[in-house]
Amino acid sequence: MPDAERDAPLLGARGLSKSHGESFTLRVDRLDIRPGTVTAVLGHTGAGKTTLLRILAGLDAPDAGVVRMDGMSLSPGNPAPLAWRRAVTLVAQHPYFLRGTVGRNVAYAPAARGAPRAERARIAREALAAVGMERHGTRRPRELSGGESQLVALARALAARPRLLLLDEPAAHLDAGNARRLEGLIRRLAGPGGPAVLVATHGIEQAYRLADTVRSLAGGRLIDAAPENVFRGTAARRGGLAVITIGGGLLVEADSVREGDVTVAVDPSAIVVSREALRSSARNSFPGTLLAAAARGGVVRLEVDAGVVFSVLVTAQSYRELSLQPGETVRLTFKTTAVRVF
Repeated sequence: MPDAERDAPLLGARGLSKSHGESFTLRVDRLDIRPGTVTAVLGHTGAGKTTLLRILAGLDAPDAGVVRMDGMSLSPGNPAPLAWRRAVTLVAQHPYFLRGTVGRNVAYAPAARGAPRAERARIAREALAAVGMERHGTRRPRELSGGESQLVALARALAARPRLLLLDEPAAHLDAGNARRLEGLIRRLAGPGGPAVLVATHGIEQAYRLADTVRSLAGGRLIDAAPENVFRGTAARRGGLAVITIGGGLLVEADSVREGDVTVAVDPSAIVVSREALRSSARNSFPGTLLAAAARGGVVRLEVDAGVVFSVLVTAQSYRELSLQPGETVRLTFKTTAVRVF
């Protein structure tokens, strides 16, 4: 699609908040979802991911703020119109099914949107084929495994032909092979003519493999950073940069005008790991001890103690070339632009 069209938000949220009693409040200052893209929202269980998806789907109203799409809006006291609910489809982590067969469940989506009776079965077959479940149309949902149920729920969502597809922990019940197949399917979906996709997940490696944009929920607030490498600190201005003291005295430099108490987030994919100090213009460089390494697919997640524990994402090839073992000393290097200050 033309760049101007792709850059224009399909959906925009501003100033959202939603409270659950006195213990938790979701806050979203700004969220834009653009056509043809995959956005990942990272966060642990209870971080507010499902609450956010339910608001965007029009199932729950926010306590404050507004969400806009195609001239429509959602806000307190302004519920989602039918056109909104038809444009946005949520696949829950634990989907519900109607009585009857898998095929009937999937065909219900185009039927509810007014598709001619003669086309409903065809749309359902195509949607099941897209997720590799075309041979299961005559089965009953109760006969499915957890992973199969998730794939059928996704097929039902695809059959609705939404403009925005919301996926709540879509790989939670899938084995590694089916999870990677699902990731490939999501990437193919978000191409020209397909829906925009918002994925809520706790898997940081999956988010970075999958998404064009990664956001996270930290302390109930949606921030433009991964949920790892988030530290509290104190910022002071020095020479046009912010110098932030975190942990037990580690100094991190950032492009920021903030001062005082701040939250710092360092992108784990923007940290370079080396055995020796690098010749680099990057202003942040620290020695550390490799604590652990965990591989998943083509990505390796490292934990390095540099006074505070940093998470670092490197490719499997880079990790092999470094030939590192837990307990060894490494060097972490990252630019000021890799540091977000809130």
